Amino acid sequence: MDYGLHEQHASYILSQSSLDEEETNLDASWVMLSRSGEIEPLPHESILFKTRGRVALSITAPNQPPDTAPLSIKSESGTAYITNQRLIYLPAAPTEQFKSFSTKILGCQDGRMRSSWVGPWYWEASVRPVPDGNIPPEFPRVTLKLTFKDGGSSEFESKSLKSKLVFTTRRRLRKTPGIHSSTGAKSPPGRLSEHDR
Repeated sequence: MDYGLHEQHASYILSQSSLDEEETNLDASWVMLSRSGEIEPLPHESILFKTRGRVALSITAPNQPPDTAPLSIKSESGTAYITNQRLIYLPAAPTEQFKSFSTKILGCQDGRMRSSWVGPWYWEASVRPVPDGNIPPEFPRVTLKLTFKDGGSSEFESKSLKSKLVFTTRRRLRKTPGIHSSTGAKSPPGRLSEHDR
């Protein structure tokens, strides 16, 4: 693995994470894997939850752009991860067309757990795709559905809500002058804490 490239990627993502969603240049959000197939977290990124068992993924476009082929990405089994920065999905059997999916945790809107009368629980959200997150750029919003075939849905929902809350709180604190975003402690005026640089 090229750790120089990894550091460059991580540095760029961190620099973009302090910007508002509208200001962010989302050109770098791919999923880097170790040789063993595990996710390589970015600096200051920690994995909060990794699903156990089979999780299916379905991505569709609610509004089809004209002159564009219909979007339908499916995986019958894989692993979903929630980190303090991203939602990531790795299919159990990657193909040339679908190797991974990732988006910023704040890119998931209106996420909620649902169930059908007969089938397993599923989590559905409207997602703002990021380049290299494996969604074509013609689609400004997609519908993401994760189906929990072997349970684990309530823990997934709990961790996704917690991650979103922590990220939103840190962003709000970062915008408040004199507040250290990771602890909430006051910093001397005009100085950024080491964590906020």
